[in-house]
Amino acid sequence: MDSYFSFYELEESFFLDLGELKRKFYTKSRELHPDFHTQESEAKQEEVLRVSAYNNDAYNTLKDDDKRMEYILRLHDILGEEGSNKLDQMFFMEMMDINEALMDLQMDFDQVAYDKVIGEINSIESDLYSEVEAAMKGYDEDKDVDRLQIVVKYYLKKKYLLRIKDNLNKFVTA
Repeated sequence: MDSYFSFYELEESFFLDLGELKRKFYTKSRELHPDFHTQESEAKQEEVLRVSAYNNDAYNTLKDDDKRMEYILRLHDILGEEGSNKLDQMFFMEMMDINEALMDLQMDFDQVAYDKVIGEINSIESDLYSEVEAAMKGYDEDKDVDRLQIVVKYYLKKKYLLRIKDNLNKFVTA
């Protein structure tokens, strides 16, 4: 089948008009609703169900910034399999302090320390986004796949930070 972008007749982009995406999703949903195909052959009904599921997958992927980013990177075979992607050592050096603070929180929770770690992570995420935003906008304009190398590094770092945040969230829900 077409790419999710082609399916909705949208330009491949990191920055989508989510209102337009939603309109296209609902239009396709109405077209593919099983009630409108009850008189069709069994093969046609199965095809409609398959395309309807594709419509849902496409919408759920494209409406989410992170899933859309991953999808674009996978479309261009730039994102390797889980565990095969490498982050630079400088990033890991930055993360050492945060990981140490996380271990300290696991031993002895302290709200002030927790808030400090969350603030540091949010600051790092903001800085990372500032670095990648131009590459993403540039890619949307010229489709230069070399820009995607910058995006993949951002994606991997953000994913790493999200895992740390998930661990931190366990403290709040505990």
